[in-house]
Amino acid sequence: MESGSNNDRDTVISSPDFSTTAMRLEDMVRDVFYRSGYEIAPARDRKMPVDFEAASESSTKYLITIKASTTLHYKKPSYLLRTLQLLKDSADVKNRRAIPVLVLLAEMDDRCAQAIQKADMDSLIVLDVSNILHATRGSSLWKDFVGALPYSISGMELRESELPLGWLEHNAPIESLLKRLDGCPPGKKGWMEFEDICCNALKCIFTDELTLWKRQERSNSELYRFDLICRIKDDVRDSAWRLFATYFNSKYVVFEFKNYETRVTQKEIYSTEKYLYRKALRSVAIIISRNGYDTHAIGAAKGCLREAGKLILLLTERDIKDMLNLMIEEQDPSGYLLDKVDELLIDLEK
Repeated sequence: MESGSNNDRDTVISSPDFSTTAMRLEDMVRDVFYRSGYEIAPARDRKMPVDFEAASESSTKYLITIKASTTLHYKKPSYLLRTLQLLKDSADVKNRRAIPVLVLLAEMDDRCAQAIQKADMDSLIVLDVSNILHATRGSSLWKDFVGALPYSISGMELRESELPLGWLEHNAPIESLLKRLDGCPPGKKGWMEFEDICCNALKCIFTDELTLWKRQERSNSELYRFDLICRIKDDVRDSAWRLFATYFNSKYVVFEFKNYETRVTQKEIYSTEKYLYRKALRSVAIIISRNGYDTHAIGAAKGCLREAGKLILLLTERDIKDMLNLMIEEQDPSGYLLDKVDELLIDLEK
């Protein structure tokens, strides 16, 4: 995958950490073409700016170059034109019957679009991130792809690609999670499965708002352990996650999964509070319980918020199912979580 020059450090992936992310995204784009019926082959000349070659069922050949971006809006028209020219030249040199394709994992601003329109680039195809997302929508690849993007896609209009891309798995992954929840036994026997189901469900529901997804961390003293920690994406908008980041100064959110046969008590609430540190940008936790909470647990969560400014949101298995069903109905589940936060804040006693 191509990286940028020094002038493009604000837009193009260049750090070691982002190089790993870029490679993951490249693999997923390759997978999109493969699952869409293209025959995939490695680039024949590594000196050319081509990541892989793809051939359609009609034997039309495409030279695919992928450019990843740290931001949603790509604003470097001159650099983009140089990349397109290199790609066009490589197609002319290697095989005049091959069609060069740039997959830009961002959205072009108006200047980029106008620059391409003015240049002699009619023989090239440019796909952007909305085209790839359109192709993966409803598939098991969707949550992995969105989760790997370093920015939020909230409000983005998904557009069909100029190339035929996409396959339909509909809501099979979500329906599978719902069935697994129903079949998971409560108590010690099913605690690992419940944790795995909840992690995958959260990825499905909030993959656009959260990243990192690091599981099973122990505290330095080895006395405590939380199940999952996520980082809120920098540009998340209009949801509970923005509220957490802005008003609770929390960049990280801790998750705990309780597959208890009985209701969660105040003891578990105070244990969760020990993982939260406002100065470490970690002042929000979400507990997901199989069988709800007793009155003392609810009171303890309110006390943590009132006295220490630590927000512990109490959700249940029913809440997870409701949000998954909202996704099946193609509705945004972020509002559901925000309603839960509103209920807690409005009902908070002095």
